[in-house]
Amino acid sequence: MVSILIKNATIITPTQILQSGFVFIVRGEIKNVGEGEVELPRLPDRTIDASGKILVPGYIDLQVNGAKGEEFSQSPAEKYPEIVRFFVEHGTTAMLATVLTDSPENMLEAMRRLAGFRRSKSEYADVVAGIHVEGPFLNPERRGAHPTSLLRKLDVKEVRRWLQCAPQDIRMVTLAPELEGAGKVIKLLSDRGVVVAASHSCADYRCMFDSVKKGLSFVTHVGNTTDWPYRKEQEGGWLGAEPGVVGSFLAMGELYGSVILDGFHFHPAMLKPILRCKGAEKVALITDAAFVAGLPPGTYRKGREKVTVTQAGYTAGKRKGWLAGSIVTMDKAVRNAVNLAGVSLTEAVTMATLTPATVLGLARKKGKIAKGYDADLLIIDSDLNVQLTIRGGHPVGKENL
Repeated sequence: MVSILIKNATIITPTQILQSGFVFIVRGEIKNVGEGEVELPRLPDRTIDASGKILVPGYIDLQVNGAKGEEFSQSPAEKYPEIVRFFVEHGTTAMLATVLTDSPENMLEAMRRLAGFRRSKSEYADVVAGIHVEGPFLNPERRGAHPTSLLRKLDVKEVRRWLQCAPQDIRMVTLAPELEGAGKVIKLLSDRGVVVAASHSCADYRCMFDSVKKGLSFVTHVGNTTDWPYRKEQEGGWLGAEPGVVGSFLAMGELYGSVILDGFHFHPAMLKPILRCKGAEKVALITDAAFVAGLPPGTYRKGREKVTVTQAGYTAGKRKGWLAGSIVTMDKAVRNAVNLAGVSLTEAVTMATLTPATVLGLARKKGKIAKGYDADLLIIDSDLNVQLTIRGGHPVGKENL
């Protein structure tokens, strides 16, 4: 299929809203966007009447661990299409595959598999926009579900091995910037174009401020395994206000950040005030989806991991009281932003599309419905359920039109 015309849609670009809008796609690229009647040089191969539906850019997820019982860190590459397909059917048209804390050898092997998968002709390979490395350089006090035995001191040589193994693939690295030697690693990664993020961290404002000057630009899952403002003992023994990682994120205009809006990791009541401080253009919705995403309630094992999907819809790991990733999908995160947090649909779509595209340096081609952009689009209904995913100008996954 070479060309598609979508007409009579409410289009959220997301920088503007077009009523009774149309989009004309040719060979995977948006050729024309507008309102009302459309005159085309030739008849399209397919016309989709989206009356009563909403057209938005495809969702971009900066942190996906796995799904359907498989995990990017541990599963063989032939299982990757199954993981990606699940998220495509829920509106994700680009994602970062997460490599989690593990032994140096296992992490390198996961990076090699993902780099090879991205260059393969496997189905959905081009949906994976890169790798997000989360760990192993995290603060043990904020380790969350990451195993203490596998956390380690910052090692520039290990990071250089990552970059040699997957030089064009590593797009984001999450670490604790207060660890010894973090400044050198932050600068190394930033200079190579990698987004460096803080999380699983006890960093204070001074550390965050200094780290931003070295190239830190992001906070991963704000409010989870990161400190909110608190009282800290100052020189002389008095207790002073300390912004912590979350307060630093709110105070520093340079910082982008992500939230897991599954209703458990991040209280929806906090989203509006955070957006008042940062704006939707600096906050990205993510899933942080675990290997159990898409599975019914029950207890599952993957390697050393044991995770329970509860009836309530959250995950429980080995460590009592700690969540072990989420089972949310990007379409559900957008619905939660609107229905639970009360933000506008335009803001929710921005956080799921243009903001993550900007973080990854892809905003000239992705994250927006505009002439010359990639035809990564979603048709959603009034309840924000995905009816059709279009990736690179081609309908993919399930179709509910």
